[in-house]
Amino acid sequence: MNNQDPIADMLTRIRNANKVGRRMVMILNSKICTGIAKVLKEEGYIEEFDVIPDDRQGQIRSSSSTRWTGAG
Repeated sequence: MNNQDPIADMLTRIRNANKVGRRMVMILNSKICTGIAKVLKEEGYIEEFDVIPDDRQGQIRSSSSTRWTGAG
């Protein structure tokens, strides 16, 4: 699948996971998404993230913070 907007996809996945009460979300890895994940962690929007390599581009595993709760 070709993702034309990885930033919007990343933020939507995090927001949707938070709305349904999931603490963990998987996001396709890219340099920009890794950078955004670092900023979100520094600002307290996600607790942790790590990059999981695979045969293709890899994935980012993120655990959400309660800071997103009530922001919708």
